[in-house]
Amino acid sequence: MSNRKKEQENPQDRFFSLLKRYISIKTIQIVITMRSGEEIIISSNRDIINEELVITENSKAVRRIPLTEIRKADLYAA
Repeated sequence: MSNRKKEQENPQDRFFSLLKRYISIKTIQIVITMRSGEEIIISSNRDIINEELVITENSKAVRRIPLTEIRKADLYAA
């Protein structure tokens, strides 16, 4: 039955689900590629809030990226 669920799950939903899981692991370095082609290296100060990737680069600079704008994510063990 779990195989049916996986088959029925939308690929984009599966991507977001996996991304949410890996975002919580702070020792993994993540490089995301945006739909525009821009690549962003995500710091360890990251979280997903309301369908947005929230990156805190220092104590004041916060960047919010809608999940729908992310095309792919590359993961690297630190």
